[in-house]
Amino acid sequence: LLEDSIQHSSSSYLLAKIALAQLIGDVDFRILTYLEQQQQLKKTVKF
Repeated sequence: LLEDSIQHSSSSYLLAKIALAQLIGDVDFRILTYLEQQQQLKKTVKF
């Protein structure tokens, strides 16, 4: 019974880690996209 609960909590922990990684990855991706857009705007302003 104890082993089952340990396995369950570790799988829940793994799922939480994956969800967190996806969330962080999504935020990182948005920041990178935003920065790229800013760079492109600067390039278009300069002739």
